[in-house]
Amino acid sequence: MQSRLEWLLARWWAVVAVVALFVAIPILWLGAVSDTDARQRVATERSRSTLDAADRGAAVVQERAVALRAAAQGLASGEIREVLRAPARDAAWVKGLETRLRDLRLALGSDVLRLSATDGAYVVLGSSPPDDAFRGTIHNPPLERRADTIAANPGTTNPLLVDAFFAAPYRLASKTVLPLKVPAVQAPGAPQAWLIAELDLAPLGVTIAATRGIAEDVYVLGKAGTPLLRASEADTNSLDLARITADPVIAATIDGRPFRGLATDPLTGQRRLVATANVTPTPLVALGRFAHEAVVVDPMRGHLYLTEDASNPNGLVYR
Repeated sequence: MQSRLEWLLARWWAVVAVVALFVAIPILWLGAVSDTDARQRVATERSRSTLDAADRGAAVVQERAVALRAAAQGLASGEIREVLRAPARDAAWVKGLETRLRDLRLALGSDVLRLSATDGAYVVLGSSPPDDAFRGTIHNPPLERRADTIAANPGTTNPLLVDAFFAAPYRLASKTVLPLKVPAVQAPGAPQAWLIAELDLAPLGVTIAATRGIAEDVYVLGKAGTPLLRASEADTNSLDLARITADPVIAATIDGRPFRGLATDPLTGQRRLVATANVTPTPLVALGRFAHEAVVVDPMRGHLYLTEDASNPNGLVYR
């Protein structure tokens, strides 16, 4: 026993190495487990943040679209309707119309680049800002997809029967705009006058960029796959539309099937964690369905205050 002890003492470094090995193995194993957990936590956080960025981007667009639609419908049922019903349309009438359009555009918000009034054939009667060259032309932004008309009007394919709807986006003064068409003077068969508000999407891109978190980018696409804006870039004109619309992730999203997972980014060709969300504006069916009403618009908050004139039951106030 003494000889073995002397042998170990003579080789103390071996004893230290064995002890160190037994101590190090659990530490290394725990370190590897901890590193794996950390990687999983980072991946989970990236996935959650990317999905949140997509949801927030969709919410930003949806909230502005719903607010603009509600405000424009309320304003279209006001005094502008009586102006558009006037039979005499001389120079003084045009000046008065464009003054009212200016006031309405200010009420709708600074992101409305242009507000125009047309007759039932979409001939421009006046606009804000005023434009002599634009007045008298045909201004009828088309629907983005034929299916939109049918979805908005079950049992009919006549887009003129739509209460108010967004048409296909396009470029206006180097900006991408989303046009909203609102009937201002209703008549059997088809409206006799329209208000068309053209919404600048660039401010929405700024808002989305400020809330995207760790997401590398956020894209907003139209119903046909048309790129409308990017959180990292103001201009989307240089993007390859054919490649984007052929992408299976984008095609699934357009069909109403959001995606989350690793995929090839169709706008950059890079492999990325991709999350998508759909914008589904909800019609406010309580607006414009009373026999007689008045409306006041709060443009700062996007609130509408409506009164209902009724005797049975008594009229109410709505917000």
